[in-house]
Amino acid sequence: MSYALPKKTYTYQLISLETNSSDRDLFDIDVRLNRKSRRELVLSGYVDIKYDIQEGDDTEIEWVVYHSATGSESDYKLLPFNVRRQSIYDYFNSFYKDFIMNGIANCSDLWVFETKAPSPLEKKRYHINDCVLNDEHYPNHLGNGFYRMIGRIYGQVECTITLLVEVMRKY
Repeated sequence: MSYALPKKTYTYQLISLETNSSDRDLFDIDVRLNRKSRRELVLSGYVDIKYDIQEGDDTEIEWVVYHSATGSESDYKLLPFNVRRQSIYDYFNSFYKDFIMNGIANCSDLWVFETKAPSPLEKKRYHINDCVLNDEHYPNHLGNGFYRMIGRIYGQVECTITLLVEVMRKY
């Protein structure tokens, strides 16, 4: 007996993506949304790591998510969906591996691994070329409105990634 996976009750559209780094001489990131077609936006750019990031060092990451029904700045509320501040390697071996890695494996040379993230992360410029976010592991139900997701990396360099997404109910 086979079971059909529940279907998503929404569609979404990427609205904006912003990245910054406190020290581009050590960690440079420039990932942007590009229009591939009238209805499709893709991620393209690079992440340039110029220092060793090793398991056990002080590099940490967190993601926080806010929701607004209207998109008005005064309307955003913090949601319980988040990735608590943790070691970058704990993040790679859990959230990244489960939700991000497969979606970027065919359109970037970012880290892909079988069991555990390699240490240290190789110092190099990683390229992202026309990546479409894979929503296979996203929740089946999300409320309408705007979601602002903010990722922060802490340690030798501080970096922020801000993604804005609009969610609309399917009819």
